Amino acid sequence: MPEAHDELRSLAEAMNELLVRHDEAVQRLRRFTGDAAHELRSPVASIRAQAEVAVAHPDPEFAQEVLAAVTDESERMSTLVDDLLALARSDAGESQPVARVDVSEAAIAAAERLSGNGPRIWVDAPRAGAMVLCAPGEVALVLNNLLNNALRYARVQVNVTVLPAGTTVRLLVDDDGPGVPVEHRTRLFDRFYRVQDDRGRGTGGAGLGLALVAEAVRRRGGTVRVTDSPQGGARFEVRWPASGLAMWGRI
Repeated sequence: MPEAHDELRSLAEAMNELLVRHDEAVQRLRRFTGDAAHELRSPVASIRAQAEVAVAHPDPEFAQEVLAAVTDESERMSTLVDDLLALARSDAGESQPVARVDVSEAAIAAAERLSGNGPRIWVDAPRAGAMVLCAPGEVALVLNNLLNNALRYARVQVNVTVLPAGTTVRLLVDDDGPGVPVEHRTRLFDRFYRVQDDRGRGTGGAGLGLALVAEAVRRRGGTVRVTDSPQGGARFEVRWPASGLAMWGRI
């Protein structure tokens, strides 16, 4: 750096800052690529191993089991690839057309779509809607990932609450599972990050769903965090800037 505080020093400082940002971007890309390759290696290796065993030991009944396992691993890999592409598009700055989206309607639709034989999903939302300004697909992505995450760890019930409050719309997803230890909460929305006990690899997640949630929410000026749920498990809270008013009702 030049000693004199002149235009040349300002240029040198700007160049240094640019090079630092470039180095950080390269390091992030390397980590992301390495993590993605590691995650893809697991289902690919599983599919190959099961196929090799089936070829070496032909058996119609065993082959059916192998096909079912290969299908499961293929679905896992397909989901992972879709998530990676979504993050790559986000990193590239691609944006979708925005519109006023009713979070209440989206929450009810997501609950109906994901309800099954597992924990029950209860939705408490305003009748007239809690409107936010974002891409419709982003709200669905947030709800799908948060509900799937809650269903994975809940024991009996998942509660979804939509709370319009002045300039913001809050979305709360509560489960009655093991919760998230405090020391992991700041990193839970990092890509490929997993808590290594209850919320670990054994549940089948790749550690990208919550990263996608954070990207989608922050892109529209919102925030997302995890705290303790009144049900004893985890509470995921999303806040979006509001784009309308709502009247209360229970669904």
